Amino acid sequence: LQNYLPEEVKRMINNLSLRLSGELSKKEQELDSFIWKPENHYNSNKRKSGVLYIARHGETDDNRLGLLMGRKDIELNKNGIKQAHILGKKAKKLKIDFIISSPMIRAKQTAEIVKSHIHKPIKFDHRLIERDIGVYEGLTMQEVEEKFQKGFDGEMAYNKTPPGGESAQKVKERVFSLMEDIKRKYPNNKRILIIT
Repeated sequence: LQNYLPEEVKRMINNLSLRLSGELSKKEQELDSFIWKPENHYNSNKRKSGVLYIARHGETDDNRLGLLMGRKDIELNKNGIKQAHILGKKAKKLKIDFIISSPMIRAKQTAEIVKSHIHKPIKFDHRLIERDIGVYEGLTMQEVEEKFQKGFDGEMAYNKTPPGGESAQKVKERVFSLMEDIKRKYPNNKRILIIT
């Protein structure tokens, strides 16, 4: 097709392709920080053991706006969809056996996009659902501090139960319950990607 285009249009396409390629590479590097990668996935007997990769869902409009999100079920934005495709390409290289995902729309979309790259099954598990942040839902950190608590920071956000929300202890209990199930149900040579 490019053979039939004017030279000026060909140059424009090439420049845009190079720019997009650079942006995707930059996004891929950013995405690396969202994937927990174990340094050593061999046990003391030198037998290969399973690997658990954990990835966050792609970006949403609320993420972009800096709004706190809990149980609000919101879709990925265009950037989040791009991030999910990058994660899919990485998952293919990691030879993932299957995906376990939160059933929230943003995680589900991320998992479905990854699945389109690796063609492996997805298991949705309610224990991976986002923490219920009660009255903080849809606010910025600054608004939470102004309306509810002075000196509010990330540590307080984790340790203090939001009014009408879920305690960190409850989140920990349900996630640890899932981890125990994974250890019990799956052979120790599986490579599992968790998306939450």
